[in-house]
Amino acid sequence: MIRNPTIAELPQVFAIEEDVFQYAVYPPFFFRQALDLWGDWLLIEEDEQGFAGYALGTPSLDGKEAWLLSLAVRASHRGRGVGERLTRALLAALRQRGYPSALLTVDPGNTGAVRLYQKLGFTVEREEADYFGPDEARLVMRAVLA
Repeated sequence: MIRNPTIAELPQVFAIEEDVFQYAVYPPFFFRQALDLWGDWLLIEEDEQGFAGYALGTPSLDGKEAWLLSLAVRASHRGRGVGERLTRALLAALRQRGYPSALLTVDPGNTGAVRLYQKLGFTVEREEADYFGPDEARLVMRAVLA
């Protein structure tokens, strides 16, 4: 089941963040702020074992586009379509709000994620070698939503 988390469930969202990203995580307070700012675009997938993953979208600074800011799926749930379902749900929410396109960044070495995003209509717009700092490369990808 895909839905928005409650405030009380945000520690579980942060636990996914820690499990997946380990050293480069958003801090816990970020998820509270994300819920306040973009609550409709903070999605979790839950099954009988608990939270399987989350996705978060945001509007761009100029409000003309949207970003898939984060997608995280627990290792125990990978290969089951969780990331695809979360991304599709988020893109549908962005499309419903009238955004013509969505952007994201992904580590070029994360071939599984790159393949997923390409399957969902994202294309590589550019590669930035030092996106997050020296030797922190990212692909910037875009999907047309309209």
